[in-house]
Amino acid sequence: MVERIVLVLVTLLAGYWGLGSMLSWAARRSWRELSSLGPLLSRVLPLLMITVLFCFYNAEIWQVAAQLSMQRTWAAFAVMGLLGVALAVVNTRDELQRVIHHHHEDLDHDEHPLQRAERFSVLLVSVMVTLIPVTLLAVVVFCFFVAFGQLSVSAETAKQWIGAAPAKFDGPLAPLPITRPLVQVCLMLSAFCSLSFIATAGVDPAYRAAFVEPILDEVRDNLDVRDAYLEARRSEPTP
Repeated sequence: MVERIVLVLVTLLAGYWGLGSMLSWAARRSWRELSSLGPLLSRVLPLLMITVLFCFYNAEIWQVAAQLSMQRTWAAFAVMGLLGVALAVVNTRDELQRVIHHHHEDLDHDEHPLQRAERFSVLLVSVMVTLIPVTLLAVVVFCFFVAFGQLSVSAETAKQWIGAAPAKFDGPLAPLPITRPLVQVCLMLSAFCSLSFIATAGVDPAYRAAFVEPILDEVRDNLDVRDAYLEARRSEPTP
């Protein structure tokens, strides 16, 4: 009974907050972002590979990964993911405050101030737009290093690094031809690449122009549409 009550409450809150619409929008946006994945990879991957390849061929990271269970690996991956989300929120909040401030200055009045819920909605949408290509980047980096590691790191080399034969997966994943340490290392490197990309996009002018400014332009357009909508609602004749 308690689980059913909690499930009903969560469903009602999700409907009230519009999480279904937000998730469907995120799915459509992710599909659209796939078209820009090529330019993203061409800008990001060459710089990241210079650093990440040294980590990938480092025996210490393989030794650390081999000593971790998959649960602790996912926990470490989640911590780095939360750090990335927090960094994206901080960077996006600062940028949005400047955009909103300039928007009100351009209007020369404050007839339609943004409410707290509206500010949160703008921040949430902007953060999600930022994180969607970052997530796609993490998936591509993970798949690349899994394939690259399967090709370039033999079982004998992994055994020398780890000190024992690399463990295989159990259960339904047992037929996979990849080892568990390889997947764990690739998970850590993909999380590191995503976190590094978020940090770089917030300060590097080239990254800002390519990935941050388009998001801010969308926010400016949305603010203009909101003001026009509220102005039209206010000018409607009352029945």
